Amino acid sequence: MTKHHSRYQLRCCRCGRFVPCTADQGAYYGRPTALDPPLPVYFCESCAQHNYDRAIALGRVIRCWWIPPQWAVDARAILTSPKRQET
Repeated sequence: MTKHHSRYQLRCCRCGRFVPCTADQGAYYGRPTALDPPLPVYFCESCAQHNYDRAIALGRVIRCWWIPPQWAVDARAILTSPKRQET
């Protein structure tokens, strides 16, 4: 029996590795004149961890996401937590 593969295979937007459908994903803001919503971008686990660590090290998450990926949501939660602001 042959396996039926999807016609489209998802790739990480940073490194180009193939990722599963359950990979971390987000959508950047599109152009103001665009009629369709922007297409999602996907992140493999290592690139999502790299972006998360980089956001924590820089102390900010860039607000360029229409639908933010999970690593950006987690980093923003850590950066805006009251315990972190007290120190």
